[in-house]
Amino acid sequence: MHVLKHVLSAVGRTISSIEDPAILSSIPQWWKLNQGRYKLLLEVVLRLLCIPATSAPSERVFSVAGLTIAKDRARLAPQTANELIILHDAIPAIRKYYVQSRDGY
Repeated sequence: MHVLKHVLSAVGRTISSIEDPAILSSIPQWWKLNQGRYKLLLEVVLRLLCIPATSAPSERVFSVAGLTIAKDRARLAPQTANELIILHDAIPAIRKYYVQSRDGY
């Protein structure tokens, strides 16, 4: 979170230093024009401040939760259900991370 505060502060300083306020109506266009000037900041902004274009990830979580917490699993403790839902997405992501680390990506 500490890094995010610094990033937001740097973005705020950068935006407030823009001489032409009309350019603020198109932030993506501004980044396209200034991507060479703020390479590292652009990479951080793209990774940390992007917004998913769809609600599909959240819909998937609700779908998994509905399948996990079903009538035939009525005795499942809430903590166990939460852990199963988290592990459903976490295990494939962890496997992918290890494969990429192993293969040097």
